[in-house]
Amino acid sequence: MSEIILREPKENEWAILHSMNQSEVPHVNSLSLEDFLILSKKAPYAKVALIDKHIAGFLMGFNETASYQSPNFLWFKNQYPKFFYIDRVVVDRHFRRQGVGLKLYQDVEKLSSSSSKLITTEVNLEPPNPGSLKFHFGFGFKEVGQQKTEADTKTVCLMTKNLK
Repeated sequence: MSEIILREPKENEWAILHSMNQSEVPHVNSLSLEDFLILSKKAPYAKVALIDKHIAGFLMGFNETASYQSPNFLWFKNQYPKFFYIDRVVVDRHFRRQGVGLKLYQDVEKLSSSSSKLITTEVNLEPPNPGSLKFHFGFGFKEVGQQKTEADTKTVCLMTKNLK
């Protein structure tokens, strides 16, 4: 198996990451390229995973101090004083089951273990995303709530992982 390298995205890679994001709708929210770039500038954490110099995936996340209006982020902000929120993670379908998601999440865990000690995220229940649910439960996340979003067209499972 090839080594997975994590690093911050280069300026010329954001359009590629946006295209990857859009390919995974409805498992992640659709954003215009402009909104995706605005979001990327607000995110204190953004990393790409490379396999053999190819972008295999990415993760973007926020801490509790972020100026972010996502209903899921705001739900966590109302529940917990300190946390790290995984907003979007995408693994290119050609690189799935090669440890890309695991490597990104381990990096977030390392970062969060010295600060917030709580990682939060959500996974779609409707439309269903069973692969993501299985991954998150297997990585130690627990369901702490559910909420409907996007004019009641989505139901998400709100999840946390405590690192204490």
